[in-house]
Amino acid sequence: MVSGEWGAGKTTLLRALCHEIPPFEHVVTIEDDRELGLHTWPARHPLVTSMEARLPNAEGVGAITVEQLLIQALRHSPRRVIVGEVRGGEVTTLLRALSTGAGGLCTLHAEAGHGVFDRIANMAQLAVPPLPVESAYRWTASAVDLIVHVRRRDRVEGGRSVRERFITQVLEVGQVGDAGRPDATELYGPAPHTGHARPGFPPSPRLRELLRPHGLDLDAWAGA
Repeated sequence: MVSGEWGAGKTTLLRALCHEIPPFEHVVTIEDDRELGLHTWPARHPLVTSMEARLPNAEGVGAITVEQLLIQALRHSPRRVIVGEVRGGEVTTLLRALSTGAGGLCTLHAEAGHGVFDRIANMAQLAVPPLPVESAYRWTASAVDLIVHVRRRDRVEGGRSVRERFITQVLEVGQVGDAGRPDATELYGPAPHTGHARPGFPPSPRLRELLRPHGLDLDAWAGA
């Protein structure tokens, strides 16, 4: 999950992550408004099913929700399900899909990486029927591997306004701990002066084995 505030670059980072998906994998993208555009790169992503939600017409009918599209997407047996932004009760359908083995990526609004758990729990209350907070925490721990948090910072430099977007946190999501919430290991945390992500704690053995074939460099945590 890619989290961050408005304008922090969540969709831009999500698109970059999607470009690392191997071309032979079937990808389904679900968005309120098409922004990712993976279907416009057929050479890089030849197996993309692009879905877009629809608002109701003037008579109040004809709406197609993100949750409905998620349910439909799972019938295609995709290797990856990409949701442009999770805003409401559809988060429960997404967590259920990820728990059953489908790979996935999404963005959501949160002020900090650790705030994602409460954000998911709050959105799960909008589902029909609502998902209890304890269940939302358990589903999150089961379905989500990593949270990447991005920040936006505006400053004045040389008399002109400069906007900077950067990754500040990467969290590995663990099992539900004694406090009833998912444990989170800060693989990368914000540096004191810049806020840019710097190595924190090394990943778990399970995550190391998953990422090692994709170029994980453990030297980054040599001093951790």
